[in-house]
Amino acid sequence: MVKALSEKFGLPARRNGHIQVKNVKSLSHLSLFDFYAEEVRPDYFNKLAERIDDGQTVEIMCHPAYLDNALLRGSSYTFNRLSELEILTNISLPNNMMLYQNKDL
Repeated sequence: MVKALSEKFGLPARRNGHIQVKNVKSLSHLSLFDFYAEEVRPDYFNKLAERIDDGQTVEIMCHPAYLDNALLRGSSYTFNRLSELEILTNISLPNNMMLYQNKDL
C-alpha cells in the first residue's frame, strides 16, 4: 500500500528508524521517534550530533501543540506537547545542523 501511494502521488515515505520501505524513496536517511515524553529535553538537539553521521537528513517525530478542550479530552499525551512546542519554537541548533521543511527535501 505504501509503495502504491508513493508512486501514485510521487511522494517519499518515512523510514522506520533506519529501515527503508523497500523500493520506495525515503524522506530522510533516518527517522527518530524518541523526542517524546521524558525524552523531551532542551538539550535533545545538542546531543543529536552524537547519534547521526555527518551529512544525513533526520526526521524527528514530534507532537507540539497548544492545548484545548478537544485535545485534553481526546488524548493521553497532552502537557508534554507544551514542552515540545516551547523547545521547538525556541531552539538554537548547533552550527553543524540545519533545519529543513518537507518542501525543501
